[in-house]
Amino acid sequence: MLGEMGMEAAAGQCLYQVVVQGARFSATCSDGHRMVMELLERFHLLLPAQVSPESSPSPDIVADIAGPLTVAPTTVTAYEGSVPAAAAPTPDVSALDANTLPASAEPTLFSEFRDLYLTNLARNRKHPKASGYRQQVYVLKLVEDLVGDKPLNRITVDDANSVARALEVWPAYLHNLPDYKDIPARSVVAKAQKEHPQPLQKGTQRKHILCINAFFHWCVELKAIDQNPFRVVQLTRYKEDVPRKKSPFSVQDLRALFDPVRQLAHAEPHKYWVPMIAMYSGMRVNEIAQLHVADIKSEDVMDEADHVHRIHYFDVTPFRKGQQLKTKHSCRRVPIHSKLIDAGFLCYVDEVRAAGSAHLFPGLPWKEGGPGRAITRWFNRDHLRKLCGITDRKKTFHCFRHTLTSLAERCGIPTSIRRTINGHADGRGIDEARYIARGSLLECKQALEKLLFPELDVVPYSPGQFGPYLAVVTAP
Repeated sequence: MLGEMGMEAAAGQCLYQVVVQGARFSATCSDGHRMVMELLERFHLLLPAQVSPESSPSPDIVADIAGPLTVAPTTVTAYEGSVPAAAAPTPDVSALDANTLPASAEPTLFSEFRDLYLTNLARNRKHPKASGYRQQVYVLKLVEDLVGDKPLNRITVDDANSVARALEVWPAYLHNLPDYKDIPARSVVAKAQKEHPQPLQKGTQRKHILCINAFFHWCVELKAIDQNPFRVVQLTRYKEDVPRKKSPFSVQDLRALFDPVRQLAHAEPHKYWVPMIAMYSGMRVNEIAQLHVADIKSEDVMDEADHVHRIHYFDVTPFRKGQQLKTKHSCRRVPIHSKLIDAGFLCYVDEVRAAGSAHLFPGLPWKEGGPGRAITRWFNRDHLRKLCGITDRKKTFHCFRHTLTSLAERCGIPTSIRRTINGHADGRGIDEARYIARGSLLECKQALEKLLFPELDVVPYSPGQFGPYLAVVTAP
């Protein structure tokens, strides 16, 4: 028996920590309490009849926890003081020792450990539906579909090899293939082995294996299994024969992309503005698509000669609802190039503000992947490939960043300023990491204006050009 569970109430919350043979479970609210009880019951350390996971915690609760654990004493630590109201329950299940799982317990299914792992990941992420997390969900579900939902300790190296072989033939963009997307995973593999559709890139296969390895390494840390069965899958097999580095757009590409006739045909403002903003700023597609009107700002900056410069800029942050950034260095201020101002961008901003829209580009679907996903699909599939005839697979919307960065390097823009504009991390050298300052707003503005962009026949924005569209998408 574990004895009495020390608990203390503060600000209406339940504050305690249960330490069982090295496994540390903590709760700071009723939801956290229920999760602690669920975890203990899952590991066969709790008698459900004694403490129900649905029961509400109270300061004087006494929990009798049974189990054959007698190797080391169990302690319960009561916290003193208060926990901020925003604190979220974060049970730490990453430090379980060899005695956490009783020898008499039946092997736990793969799906149960997967769900526990994903719950743990989601609670430690600011954006649980970000691409990395979605990939974990997708890949682990694929493993279950391929090898079956068997006890975790019965997944073998043969199963690992079979998953790796399945990934070698797994169709790329399967969701776009009607004959494949609604059939079981094993049938997908059998069909692909016969028909040989375009498979996943080796880099994508490698990412999937890394996701699987992360899960099984976690299970090893948990002492649920002795070894990772996917240890036999060598990552060197996924090395690309030819580098897949994307290419910058050529002058001919840019003239085709911003052809006046095609620009005038755009009935939606994001199709007109987002590619242009990407070219003159190097911003990522989601960074542009998720902008709010309030993110278009200006600041008066004084240079070394005491001259004042009014600089309009994009305030790239993750602070508004639905916004998210790739890394912490992505949070930055990107000056608005004079070419955009000359094209009438600030006029468009005023019109969107007057229409009552919070979003700079209203009407975009804010689904998984962010509002930029719809723009990427339209641009890559329809505008770039079909209308402009640019079929080089190394050229996509993201190549606007490659184009701007290449121009900046050719013009001698210091690396620290390029990294600031692009939202990249500082270098790994001691000077870059410790001593060299990132680019200021004025330095970034001067750098962008220095770039030698090709002369394009950009059609200036006409006031009211997207008035009918804005009227429809902002209507109550």
